Amino acid sequence: MAGPVAHIRPYAPEDRKLVQFMVGKANLQALAVANNKTYTHTLTIAIWIALSSVMIHWLNWWPADQHGWMEYLKPLPALASTAVPIMFFVDWINRPFFEELTQEALRQPDLADISKYYSQQPASGLWLLEYGNTFVGLIALDASQPSGKTDKTSKKEEKVPKTALVRHFYVEEPFRAANIQDDLLKYAVDHAFNRDPKLERIEAADSPLIPYLRPCLRSAGFELDHHTKNMALFTSILNDESHRHPLLVLQSSLAQSGLPIVRSILANKSSPRGIDRHTLLFCLLYPPSSLVDAKLSTSLDVYDWTDHVPGYNDVDSQAELLAIVTKAVEDHSRPLNIVVDSVDTLLEDIGSLSETYRCLSKLYVLAKTHPDIRMILHSQSPSTLLPLITQTSFSPSLSHVIVHPTALLAHLATEFLMPPPPISPLPKFWSVFLPVSERVHGTERLVFGSAGQGCGSPSELVIELIVREGSGRKRGVERVLEGWSSALGEPCSLSDLESIKDLMKKQKEPTASDPTQNLSFNLSLTSSQQESRAQVPLPYAHEGIPITSNAQAAIFYDPDSADDIDDDDPDEDLDI
Repeated sequence: MAGPVAHIRPYAPEDRKLVQFMVGKANLQALAVANNKTYTHTLTIAIWIALSSVMIHWLNWWPADQHGWMEYLKPLPALASTAVPIMFFVDWINRPFFEELTQEALRQPDLADISKYYSQQPASGLWLLEYGNTFVGLIALDASQPSGKTDKTSKKEEKVPKTALVRHFYVEEPFRAANIQDDLLKYAVDHAFNRDPKLERIEAADSPLIPYLRPCLRSAGFELDHHTKNMALFTSILNDESHRHPLLVLQSSLAQSGLPIVRSILANKSSPRGIDRHTLLFCLLYPPSSLVDAKLSTSLDVYDWTDHVPGYNDVDSQAELLAIVTKAVEDHSRPLNIVVDSVDTLLEDIGSLSETYRCLSKLYVLAKTHPDIRMILHSQSPSTLLPLITQTSFSPSLSHVIVHPTALLAHLATEFLMPPPPISPLPKFWSVFLPVSERVHGTERLVFGSAGQGCGSPSELVIELIVREGSGRKRGVERVLEGWSSALGEPCSLSDLESIKDLMKKQKEPTASDPTQNLSFNLSLTSSQQESRAQVPLPYAHEGIPITSNAQAAIFYDPDSADDIDDDDPDEDLDI
């Protein structure tokens, strides 16, 4: 009777649940490796020993000589009991990060309809490796065009080589010792290059938390191309794949407008799951033509309320706003964006600060009934409404974006000698940046003063992002400083901004010139001159060294005429 045979087969629709389960398992397997690395860390071991010693000392469990070697077993319960809460605490800290990675992987568009997604390109595919009827592993290779790139590419972008991406790769642990993952990867790579002659390269992500992955990639001919950078925090906020930030407050000022960010949000219609977002845009301050393109009005409902002037018409903006949102929220079929530009103009229309706050609070409570919704409020500083809607009583979670001109960072670098991080220490930088940035009139003078540009840059701006987590284990407030480039159309690091690139370069200290160079005479000594100089006695060179002599000490005294030889009165000036 023939034994089971290992074979690789393409994905079938009935494998959907198995594939989704294994993709989640592949991302969570790194959690155990991360926990083990934390357990064996020097700091963790030191904390464990310290807590165990305190417990042993408190319970008086130190070994004694009463019962022989059995006494050395007394501290073991303390060592074990203190290790358990440490292990629990480590897992409690690490688990949310890996759970979020797993959820992001499961929300990717390729897992929504696996057969349709991996049949778009001949080089793409998802394959399963089985040993008889036992699942061994899977690999998914995506050769489609990267998301976010259109067909209208520049000449420079056309030269970029066509690249495929290994999206998912997992092999069960009992089969890894046989290096069967090498065969699975080789099968996928050969399939991609044979099916698409234009394909030039294949990329795969490596992780130190997946031990078998790096040797497998090396054996298949993969080479390290670059170290991946951390994604900008604002990018993850805009994606909001975990739906933890339903409220986004964008704060502009007279010195720097945040309209480029609003335009980018309105232009990005697709959600992380590949479903088009339906957007409700309420224009109270800027006309719709300055925010959206008329040709890109699909899935966008624009309400131009710039003509709603109190006293000239009887329109109730508050009631109309709530009615429109209520009708839109009832449809849960697709994601929804609610954009209000701006809340300060809404405050002027309503005329009451408390009524405006109550209206926005009802709007937010109504929006939370939708499973996938984002409420974006644009504000102009200084604002009396802004301190109220950023409180935890309004929303536990918050993403607060404050835009600043790049001239502010240049001012700090020149006047306060405080360049942006990482050149300056973060605590020291924030202690200077926050007080200066809160002086709105001072920032306006930097832009509109005699040495200013006259207006904030529409292409590059500085983003101060304040993120407050309202749910989950990771609660707190995080404040970061990032950049926004209209050329890139997305957030970026400060070093990517052209206007402040010179500030991000660490100045090298000039090396001191040698004063003995380029002299008309010679200062160097010959060997004989150095020996003569060494023989010169130096003052105080032998200080503290006792003087030794073989001769006995003696005092020699010559009597003069005034001395008396009498022993009773040897000297005439001495009366006894």
